[in-house]
Amino acid sequence: MSAENLRPEEALGELRKQLADKQDSKKWDKTQLARHAGVSRGTIHNVFAGSVPRADTVARLAEALGLDTGALLNLRRIAAGEAMARAGAGVPGAAENRPRFLFRAGSAVGGAVALQFTESGRFEEFLQALRLIGLEEAETAPLREIRTRLGQTDKAVPAVLAAYSGVLDEVIALVEERTSRAEFRWFLLGKLLQGIAFVAVAVMIG
Repeated sequence: MSAENLRPEEALGELRKQLADKQDSKKWDKTQLARHAGVSRGTIHNVFAGSVPRADTVARLAEALGLDTGALLNLRRIAAGEAMARAGAGVPGAAENRPRFLFRAGSAVGGAVALQFTESGRFEEFLQALRLIGLEEAETAPLREIRTRLGQTDKAVPAVLAAYSGVLDEVIALVEERTSRAEFRWFLLGKLLQGIAFVAVAVMIG
């Protein structure tokens, strides 16, 4: 059967099967596979038991295992449709509201500096908007972990802020993967406008 005829869940299953079969033929455990692919063991766990993997992760694994990168990325592309569909599951008018969810999440990223030390309610709204787009709890967990570290200090620790910025970049990349080009513009618009507003307020009160 052609990959294009597969449903998203079938494409994800086929992607995992090809990776697992090749891993078994090489007699690598997950730690060895992670080392050869240059990813973490947690990433390998998520590939086989979590959400649709990132495109760059699939490419790394394909190269490490000697598989057809293009074919695996095509399976991943089809499988990613499942995540986008799940984003609207049980949410009234979810398809129509996706631009609003994306704009809200982008606005939160645009005000990321403010989010680091503001009340938890705003941060939870940010995470909720990301989940409505299609990101899963495991994919947003690093944001929560670093924000907890930020909340445990009275001042902005440069290393922690840099880590927070890095995680935000990864989240933005995930959002771009799970959305169409037109949808992603709503995310970027929210990010841009909120960033401008934050700078304007900072100048006014400075």
